Amino acid sequence: MGYSIKSIEEIMEELHKEMAQITDISISIDFPFPENYKEIVTKIKTVSISTKCKLYSFAEAKEITEKYGGTNNTIKDYWFIGKRGFDYWVMDKKGKIHFWEIPEDKTIDVNINFLQWLQFAYLDKENDIVEKQLESFDETAYLQGEYIEYIAKINEISKELKEFIYELY
Repeated sequence: MGYSIKSIEEIMEELHKEMAQITDISISIDFPFPENYKEIVTKIKTVSISTKCKLYSFAEAKEITEKYGGTNNTIKDYWFIGKRGFDYWVMDKKGKIHFWEIPEDKTIDVNINFLQWLQFAYLDKENDIVEKQLESFDETAYLQGEYIEYIAKINEISKELKEFIYELY
């Protein structure tokens, strides 16, 4: 297939194309958001980019951050940016993305920033398409071909993210 890591410009174009309505929200929260994060999430609705990456709108991120951050010491200093299944993608005050596993109540530093997370999300979207096309596929062939290429591309984004995804699946 040939996986590719999208540029930030391509991702911005894709996000704006996918959004039916743009909402512009002013931010009055005491959290050191990276500018690129604010620029994107204040103008979108929540969107499921891939099976592993749902990106919250600013309003939904604020609601979930307040819901969990006020009651759980593990993630009280994080901002919720998105979700994967029952677990969450969160941002620390330095702009690094972590994965919060609810059952273990631990965060995993995957050594990426928000823009790299977006690149991963769209790479994962490509992998979702490959998996869907191969629904009745030979899993061994996938694991020896496309999956290896997918993991190699994730490694280009972050070695820690690659290790995390590789162990997760």
